[in-house]
Amino acid sequence: MASTTQTTRQFDLVIHRLHAAFPAEEIGMVQRMVHIAVSCAEHLGYTATDELVERLVAERLRGRQATSRTLPSPLDRPGRPLDTKIP
Repeated sequence: MASTTQTTRQFDLVIHRLHAAFPAEEIGMVQRMVHIAVSCAEHLGYTATDELVERLVAERLRGRQATSRTLPSPLDRPGRPLDTKIP
């Protein structure tokens, strides 16, 4: 399996297109989503093409946008210290 850096280089254009389409998302988040989409596609036996990866990540980003105003932040959960980083 490719490292995150190799995946980022291979799908650099996809990452930049997605970040341009979803500017509210940090570039690092888009990079991680691309890496995860590549890993998932390969795990399921699919070839991780630019089109497949871009479609998977775009759907995920649309879902995040749609629910960002309706779901509470994970940091707002009772009992979670505010300085705790979420993995």
